[in-house]
Amino acid sequence: MISAKFFDDQYFNNAYYAKVGGVPCKEMNSLEVEFLFLTNFSLFVTYDTYKQYHTELRNHAIHSSCDFPELVPQTQVQNVEEVKDSKTIMQEEKTIKNESKAKDIVRMDTDSPRQAPYH
Repeated sequence: MISAKFFDDQYFNNAYYAKVGGVPCKEMNSLEVEFLFLTNFSLFVTYDTYKQYHTELRNHAIHSSCDFPELVPQTQVQNVEEVKDSKTIMQEEKTIKNESKAKDIVRMDTDSPRQAPYH
């Protein structure tokens, strides 16, 4: 939820995330505030930190007694170039998404009655 708010221009409200998560909205709000204070409102994650957590989670999935066969092959990163390639793909997808949003905004401006964005 917090990452969606951090990265996306449009996102669902806390009530939606609370309903999907099966917790009361009030609790979702408190959890959000608590998390933000615990992280000192620092939401950016460096590549090295991401790689460290990714490796630890992958190793845990591989060596745990839980059966997650579909997770292991898909999450293995062979080298840094693979990560860079996936970052490039994600950036291209974001550019396409933003272009699509811009077209939608233009369409909204020409449509009547005006439509409110979903939040």
